[in-house]
Amino acid sequence: MSAVLVAAQALAVETTRGALLVDDVSLTLHAGELVVVVGPSGAGKTTLLQALAGLRGASSGRIDRAGITGAVGYVPQDDIVHGELTVDENVRFAARLRVGLLP
Repeated sequence: MSAVLVAAQALAVETTRGALLVDDVSLTLHAGELVVVVGPSGAGKTTLLQALAGLRGASSGRIDRAGITGAVGYVPQDDIVHGELTVDENVRFAARLRVGLLP
């Protein structure tokens, strides 16, 4: 089995008003894995990914990023992925947009 990159135990994310967005999620992501998070609108997919990537704090539980100090990347929902680009081109394009390299 490959190295563990991100592990979460009993992860929960709440709003400042106490609404539970993610409840008791535990998972382990290994190097080289392709992971897909699916579910209906409002299920907490984006909130979970933001917490795992370190973009949003967790209310409780534990996230271990295996010593990763920089950002953890993910491809967001389909409607903002360009269908005419390859996966590699989409990831590189999105990364360039986020660091301000495109005019």
